Amino acid sequence: MTRMENAQPKITQAAIARRLQAIRDEIGTSNADLARRLGVARTRFLHWITDSESANFPAEEAMVELCDLMPGLTLDFIYRGKLDAIPHALAIRLEARLQGIDPDGA
Repeated sequence: MTRMENAQPKITQAAIARRLQAIRDEIGTSNADLARRLGVARTRFLHWITDSESANFPAEEAMVELCDLMPGLTLDFIYRGKLDAIPHALAIRLEARLQGIDPDGA
C-alpha cells in the first residue's frame, strides 16, 4: 500500500460546518433549537456552521448528542465525511443536502 492509499481525509472546520448544516436541515430544526438540544450556546453553534476563523472544532460530547438525535449518524460522518459509516438511505439524503438538493423535492 502506498502512502496515498493510507492517507485519511483531512478533518477541516469547513467540511464539518457543511456536514452540520446538512444534518440540521435533515433534522428540520433551527440553529437555536439544535444548539439547545446539543447543550451549547447558539453563538457557539453558529461559529461551528459558519466556519468562523475563531471557531474551535465542535466538542465531541456535543457531536455524540447529535448522533443520539439522528439514528444512524456517526462521528465518522460528522468529522470525516465517511458516507459508508452511516445507513445507505441516510447517506443518500445527507449527500443530497451537501450538494444543495432537497431530498424531499420541496
